[in-house]
Amino acid sequence: MGESDFPIGAELEMDGRKFAIDSVNLLAGSVSLKDITFQNGAGFPIFRSESIYVVKDILDKQRLVGNLLGKEEGREKQEEEQAEAKIFHS
Repeated sequence: MGESDFPIGAELEMDGRKFAIDSVNLLAGSVSLKDITFQNGAGFPIFRSESIYVVKDILDKQRLVGNLLGKEEGREKQEEEQAEAKIFHS
């Protein structure tokens, strides 16, 4: 596990709030997260520190869901294009 697993600025959702990765400390095993939800409401950010393992797990799950959603959207678009092609060729 390296810093590339935790891109600075990457957004994730945790505890019903949106966060952005602010910094990574591999030696301490922690990731600093900026609370975007709080910043949008209060006008200034607050930060929290989480274990790299917790953050990696959340990012991996989000990537999996994003990949699954992307495949579903791609399949829907392909079906629409096929339907349009049938109408055009009829």
